[in-house]
Amino acid sequence: MAKRKKHIKDYSKRNYLSVWDSDIKFIDKIKIKIPLKLLLICNKIQEQIGNYEFSLLCKGNFDENGDFILSDDYKIVKQRVSASQIEYNQEHITELKQQGYNTVIHSHHELGLEDFSVTDDEYINKNFLCSILFVNKKFAKAIMNICIKDNLKLRVNCEIEIMFNYDEEIDTSNIEIYTLYNKDYSYLFFSDKNVNKRTQSKTKNR
Repeated sequence: MAKRKKHIKDYSKRNYLSVWDSDIKFIDKIKIKIPLKLLLICNKIQEQIGNYEFSLLCKGNFDENGDFILSDDYKIVKQRVSASQIEYNQEHITELKQQGYNTVIHSHHELGLEDFSVTDDEYINKNFLCSILFVNKKFAKAIMNICIKDNLKLRVNCEIEIMFNYDEEIDTSNIEIYTLYNKDYSYLFFSDKNVNKRTQSKTKNR
């Protein structure tokens, strides 16, 4: 009678990876990258209106690494402001949100707290994917509102990074680059001091 071959299952690591491995990436924090232009604009607006709050809207999208990148495209929504409050024109803000402006930058000017107020959370932050607080000439805080259900969002505190990139080509033809082969850098850069030392030594030898 022929012996039955025993079936041996392949439990190798390679076999398991082929079943469970995927291209899914995990991130444990969200970084919001803001163009320098937006920081300069916010400072200029604050300079012009003084110690009053203001808001502007801009657009942002996640990149492949999970960073939220803001463009320098912005709109100043129609609003009435005081030193501690903002009232938006609902028709205008709804129109801008429909155009893809999903991020709000909100100012507490130079006398404000570097944190969102309860009123900010209730009437401003919950209506946008991303909210950024501008106070004391800088972006002090940023949050993302991740939708869990229709009436439930997870608030996530985020890191802030200013993008100093400048895409315009600059003419550097007047700058000539050369290499120094003389190792006596002290003589090259401190020639006056060397001259004084030589003069002193000559005086002593007389």
